[in-house]
Amino acid sequence: NATYFLLDRTSQGEGPMVDVDTVHSFITSYPDQVFLAGGLTPENLPNILDQVQPFGIDIASGVRTHDVLDFAKVAKVLEIMRRASA
Repeated sequence: NATYFLLDRTSQGEGPMVDVDTVHSFITSYPDQVFLAGGLTPENLPNILDQVQPFGIDIASGVRTHDVLDFAKVAKVLEIMRRASA
């Protein structure tokens, strides 16, 4: 038994994102228990959230520029999340 599930790529910072159909299947089976990570960026997040609605996201590297936290990207992600939850 798990409280939450984290769906991520098999290797940090490399490879394809988790398949959206797989994410959807987990969310259908475990609503309010799925976190999505791996390859999320402000650019692809709106499209992903249109397809699946995870309980939470991990977007750490997706809001960095030259390996430094980019507050403009953070603000954009927060705005995307606000719109998605409305």
